[in-house]
Amino acid sequence: MSDLRKQDYNDESIKALKGAVRIRKRPASMLGSSGLAGARHGFTEIYGNALDEVSSGYGDKLEVTYYKDGGLSVRDFGRGVPIGWNEGQGHWNWHLVFNELYGGSKYDNGQDYLRSITDWNSFDEQKVNYLYSVGLNGLGAASTQYTSEYFDVRSFRDGVCTEMHFKKGIPIINGAPLDVYSEEYNIEDLAPKTSKTDEPNGTFIKWRPDDDVFTDTDIGGDWLYDVCRDIAYVAHIDLVFKNEKTGKEVFIAKGDLSDLLRNKYATKLVTDEAGEPLIYSQHGFRHGSTRVEGKDFIWVCKADVAIAYTKACVPLRCYHNSVKMSGGAQYNGANAAISSFFDGIAKQRGIRLETSDYDDAFTVAVSSYSNYASFKGQTKDEVDNNFIYTIVYDLVYDKLMLEYGKGTPALMAVVERVMQTASDRIASREQMLLAREVKKVTKAKDPSKFSTCKAYMRKDYSITELWITEGDSAAGAVKQARNAEFQAILPVRGKCLNVLKCGFDKIVKSDVIKNIFSLLGTGMDTGADGSFDISALKFDKIIFATDADEDGFQIRVLLFLIFYRLAPELLKQGHVYVAETPRFEIKLTNGEAVFAKTDIERDELLNQYAGQVRAVNRFKGLGEVNADVLRKTTVHPDTRNLVPLTVDFADDATRDLIDALFGADKYSQRKTILTEVLGKDVADMLEKNALLIDDIDESDIDDGVEYQTVVS
Repeated sequence: MSDLRKQDYNDESIKALKGAVRIRKRPASMLGSSGLAGARHGFTEIYGNALDEVSSGYGDKLEVTYYKDGGLSVRDFGRGVPIGWNEGQGHWNWHLVFNELYGGSKYDNGQDYLRSITDWNSFDEQKVNYLYSVGLNGLGAASTQYTSEYFDVRSFRDGVCTEMHFKKGIPIINGAPLDVYSEEYNIEDLAPKTSKTDEPNGTFIKWRPDDDVFTDTDIGGDWLYDVCRDIAYVAHIDLVFKNEKTGKEVFIAKGDLSDLLRNKYATKLVTDEAGEPLIYSQHGFRHGSTRVEGKDFIWVCKADVAIAYTKACVPLRCYHNSVKMSGGAQYNGANAAISSFFDGIAKQRGIRLETSDYDDAFTVAVSSYSNYASFKGQTKDEVDNNFIYTIVYDLVYDKLMLEYGKGTPALMAVVERVMQTASDRIASREQMLLAREVKKVTKAKDPSKFSTCKAYMRKDYSITELWITEGDSAAGAVKQARNAEFQAILPVRGKCLNVLKCGFDKIVKSDVIKNIFSLLGTGMDTGADGSFDISALKFDKIIFATDADEDGFQIRVLLFLIFYRLAPELLKQGHVYVAETPRFEIKLTNGEAVFAKTDIERDELLNQYAGQVRAVNRFKGLGEVNADVLRKTTVHPDTRNLVPLTVDFADDATRDLIDALFGADKYSQRKTILTEVLGKDVADMLEKNALLIDDIDESDIDDGVEYQTVVS
């Protein structure tokens, strides 16, 4: 056996394929596939040519038959394809149409007429032959013929029937095969058979996909019927479908896109009180110019859309020039319009949507027609023209916005369903994320700057106290003043979130929050069962120790909000406190000292001890307070004053007040709520003296609030 790899490669190695072999060897090049999809695409090519007659105003019905041998036929009632002698071309038309690539009658695009139009209201699409043609390239019919086991054509024109027969891509002349590319012949011998007929005008084509070409030729009666039904609705024609394998014949009456959705997805569509699907229809027409082959080209495009509310995910159905598309401009335009509609509403509500939130809200059927289209291949199942995208987008978006503006109840219900779905998704995702992070936090080692106590080490949690201090210097001061037996210390510094204004995605990234909950042992209350366990609490008391100034007050509030949202049970059961810390030291002439927490208390003490005051010292922070002083005033259980932080969670007014003060809205937007809850006088007082609230607001950012604590 010779080594094929060593065969000569020279000028004689180059060969040009002719005739049927050009397609039979590589059917996917013209029909998109060498499998079942390619065999089925032949049907698309043939019925597409039939619909071209219909769109040009000739014929109003089709007949499709599926035969026992797996063959199929299409009969239209147009003018009948001319397959006789063509004097201008010097050849038979059957050869040009069915045996030659790039042969046909649809190259005259009517540009002269389109350029002459000055008033588009008078535009008459019937004045242009094959204006919205499916098959413009003259490839589909010949490719289908070439790849068929047999291919029979009968053209009925004015009482004359003209016939041609092909077998495996070869014309059958006088009962014998004739390869016009390889044999000598007289052109007169290629004349098709003619006979008189009473049949109405039109074309009948019958063929069977060749098993020698395709790996699968089982077209399928159900698939064929489904396509036929689409044709009747999209092309607005009556259609008769005969299935000889089952013996059934079905008449499909002409319809529209609403009928298509109604019949195809009846159980998945939202209905009104009468049980009728809720479907909106919209029509549009556009024209413009583009450059084609270096020349200005006038394009025209019309489109219909049908929009239906759905109860489940339903795929879009898109057609161009009556042929079903698998993707491209129409799909992109309709999907983009739906996305824009929902995203606009969601943005107003502060919700970030994902496609999955609304993929079961609507389905859309689109049928567009144009005299020019850029297809992605000969299979013509995707168009990518921007003007097609635009008209579909505008029709869908404008219709949805119109109904939304009218407050159409059914649409408003869909919108609320989508927004709730998104909110539930976000909440669920946050909970899952938080649950994972909570587990990590619970298992994490104690923070590096945590100062433990003996009771904590021996797990005697009934007496332990966790002092959360404002910065390292305050922690150092409290450490000197504490009782190491039961008082542990955790300094917080850096960023502290206002947890009422941000999602769990930010919460779980906060070092302050992670450090706190790594020590508590309870987990965080995420709303999920089992996410918070108070029985695992490692401290009997959690105490905030901050400076007695505005910065300290802000930090207290932010720490309180952490427990309010993430561990409310600790507030309910009285485990959280604020340590009242001194701001002023007033030294008396007798050597003693008294302490004030506020300016008002200072002034009262100065009046009380008038004539006895030796000096007044202001502590800038806890770090400046003497250990003995801090122990006496703040830390020692016998002399300190702890203020319990408790919230009546059953009181709606209390919760509304907290949300109004520290929730998502700016303080200026909260006035109405504050007035309702507290009364006008109190609300006015807060507005005039809202330094704490205003400062927290000034640190707000759009996607969640972060507050930089002031370290003493």
